[in-house]
Amino acid sequence: SFILLSHFVFPSPPSSSSSSSSLTSSNPTNISPPSTTTSTTPTTTLFPSQSSQLFGSPPPSHSLFAACTLTSTPTPPSFVPDPVRRVMSTSPSQSSSFLTEAPLPEAVAGDVPAVDTEVIVVAPEGTNDAALYASPVKYIKADQVVAFPTETVYGLGANALSTEAVKKIFKTKRRPMDNPLIVHVSNKEMLKSLTKDISPQAEQIMDHFWPGPLTLLFNKSDAVPIEVTCDQPTVAVRMPSHPVALQFIELCGVPIAAPSANLSGKPSPTTASHVLEDLRGRCPCVIDGGAASVGVESTVLDLRNKIILRPGGVTLEQLREFIPDVAVFNPEKNAEMLEKPATPGLKYRHYSPKATVVVLKNASTPSQMLDHVVARWKELTTTNSLPTGAKLGVIHTQGDSFSYPPEMLESEKCVIVDVGKEVDSVAALLFKTLRDLDEAGVVEIIMEGVSLTGRGLAVMNRILKAATVTVDLSGE
Repeated sequence: SFILLSHFVFPSPPSSSSSSSSLTSSNPTNISPPSTTTSTTPTTTLFPSQSSQLFGSPPPSHSLFAACTLTSTPTPPSFVPDPVRRVMSTSPSQSSSFLTEAPLPEAVAGDVPAVDTEVIVVAPEGTNDAALYASPVKYIKADQVVAFPTETVYGLGANALSTEAVKKIFKTKRRPMDNPLIVHVSNKEMLKSLTKDISPQAEQIMDHFWPGPLTLLFNKSDAVPIEVTCDQPTVAVRMPSHPVALQFIELCGVPIAAPSANLSGKPSPTTASHVLEDLRGRCPCVIDGGAASVGVESTVLDLRNKIILRPGGVTLEQLREFIPDVAVFNPEKNAEMLEKPATPGLKYRHYSPKATVVVLKNASTPSQMLDHVVARWKELTTTNSLPTGAKLGVIHTQGDSFSYPPEMLESEKCVIVDVGKEVDSVAALLFKTLRDLDEAGVVEIIMEGVSLTGRGLAVMNRILKAATVTVDLSGE
């Protein structure tokens, strides 16, 4: 594994003393606590005039240029760092600097103090070197926020037992203050500090699905600040399965409250580069542990009422093996839950890219979706409705069931992204694809709907929340 430190032209975050964390016998991560002393590598600040010499032209007025220093040690062959920052020094003992253009994010504004953003890269399978976590652990102990990977999406974490720290989550990502947070734990002892009681059924569900992408509601203890639950009597808790998340939480020694590490309303981040697109200059530290494998957020289960409040990585079919009569949240039958939600994902529109999103659903045959998309393409091109440089985007989920005509496949005004036919593949790539299509200059995205089985239920839940227009093809 190796460390990559990115320093931007922002005021430094407040310094705080580093402290070590001892692991107990319940530690599932099998790593040593960090050393109380850590070495730092000096970086070189390059001014715009120096940057223009390397890039050949003056930098855009809206951009900053960042000098980044990389210190590497041998990396497991299975691990490829985030492609945006894939740079290796010539030998493990050397450090090298490289220059990367760092556009000033739209997110950097006066609502939170601007900070340097430090990026720590850890192999997805975790590390035996706990010293790699020394810096992010230091931030958590100083009541700051840290973005970290989970198997679902990247989370923006802070000490769940600190009111001051939790408030910074809401400010950093511009989250509505009535949208509750999910608390992440690394062992069951942490859970006991959060809840007044754990039912036998909850124990059974946890034994089967934890660690993993399932969140459970518990009656909260007095130790949980009301800011976490938005003054609700229950707290949402899960134990992530990502090795880096488990190691990080264990070393912090406290439960970590964490929504997705994006600006509220935008597609959730499944890579560290997505986090930086939204929160560079707002979040002091990002742990890059590779791409999220599940790609959609955790399932939220209300055991008391036997309701799935939010579909996610654990499927309805899996839960029905243990709770045969569990149902999915219905906004018409459970309208009272919308005003004071006990969990994220109920009240607000989420996951929206800049482009208009059109979702096709309830098609009886794949050809219905093909016909609709082709007709829309012809409408846009024959009427010159696409602005100069703008494009139509298509998220193709039907595999080899059909193929789009050559005039669409070969046009510079059309971007078709095949995310695979299996719903697990669609889930893993959904948020990344929405962000990629925005980056490609797409102004309208048409998504072919998927089956509501397996993780398809979560996929349709997310894309319908992002949708501007929904087209029901059942009547055609």
